[in-house]
Amino acid sequence: NVTLINTNDLRIEESDVTYINGRLVTDMAGMPTNVKSITANQDVEIDVITYEVDTSSNNVTLDFNLAAVTYLEGQIWYFKKDAIANIVTIQSTGGTIDDAASKTIITNKDLIGCQYDGGTNFIII
Repeated sequence: NVTLINTNDLRIEESDVTYINGRLVTDMAGMPTNVKSITANQDVEIDVITYEVDTSSNNVTLDFNLAAVTYLEGQIWYFKKDAIANIVTIQSTGGTIDDAASKTIITNKDLIGCQYDGGTNFIII
């Protein structure tokens, strides 16, 4: 039972292991698998895949903070606006999002997906 994600050219001799981006992952509890509902500004976390952003009370900004968080190359996040009022801003401190400082979600239920290139750019997918 071996799981390989963005990994190739390895000779695996163990069983019940997972490799992501060529690295052995020993703690599956730390894997990004969850959905998080938020209502306030915050840094984008590595253990969250999808953010449901409630903007009913205020604008909300999510920051890919390259100075404070170590993101994994190839990792993907989704951001969904979950209210009619206000906007969601996705920005990158120390980098860009599709070569821009930020991206916004204005329309309720719209979604943006971003993938980290391993450098300083997050790519809209």
